[in-house]
Amino acid sequence: MIRTFGFLFCIALLNAAPRAGASDPVFLDGFPAVPLLEGFSEDTEARLVFDTVAGTIAETAVYSDFSDGLVRYEEALSGLGWVCVRVDIKSQCRLSGFRMSLTPGTNGYLTLKVAPAAAG
Repeated sequence: MIRTFGFLFCIALLNAAPRAGASDPVFLDGFPAVPLLEGFSEDTEARLVFDTVAGTIAETAVYSDFSDGLVRYEEALSGLGWVCVRVDIKSQCRLSGFRMSLTPGTNGYLTLKVAPAAAG
């Protein structure tokens, strides 16, 4: 009986333990439904978030060694309900009540700016 209880207790502990690679996505503060993608880092010194009467305005920069960082973000955002359209070298995205621009820079940097969508 004690052996059975010990075995069941060990199984319960193993099932409750976090698994490698099964972590929840990290979302950028101030950005609605915008994750920090795997392989990217945020330049926290570039972060700017402030609230207005119309809603939150935020800007940050992320960087990676990927040459296709903009494409990776467009695909990830599309999976979260954002609708993105490429305009020249940057992407313009919309999600109910928000608009966001993604602008590639040098050395793997990508600037993300989000603001409330204009009414009407």
